[in-house]
Amino acid sequence: MPLPSPKDGEKKSKFMSRCMADLTANDEFKDVKQRAAVCGSQFEKAESKASIVVVNPWDETENFMFFSDSAKDSNKHYFETKEEALKDAEKLGLKGFHTHKTDTGKTLYMAGPDHKTFMEKHQKVLKEKSGGG
Repeated sequence: MPLPSPKDGEKKSKFMSRCMADLTANDEFKDVKQRAAVCGSQFEKAESKASIVVVNPWDETENFMFFSDSAKDSNKHYFETKEEALKDAEKLGLKGFHTHKTDTGKTLYMAGPDHKTFMEKHQKVLKEKSGGG
């Protein structure tokens, strides 16, 4: 049976729980430490292929990533100022902004109250533009 992989937008903590449960239910990797290591490895592999990885600086289990093609296009929605993010939010029909930290610690701004809300709206807009909704 194939090993579980993180889903688009799934937090690390949720993936680890789901992965551990899947491996337990399938009687794979009887040792809990081995299951945890396999699940952690699966998350790391997926993280290296992700289009965007969002990191919670206070709790590494809250990292989550996006793999979809739409996530690649969302890179143009990161801004250096709050004002730019708020203008983008208005265009998208979202309220407010949220922040992300780069690897170097720089703060970037993005439309919407949180990343999940932004991505849902972004994917909906892309679907509408492609004639799918």
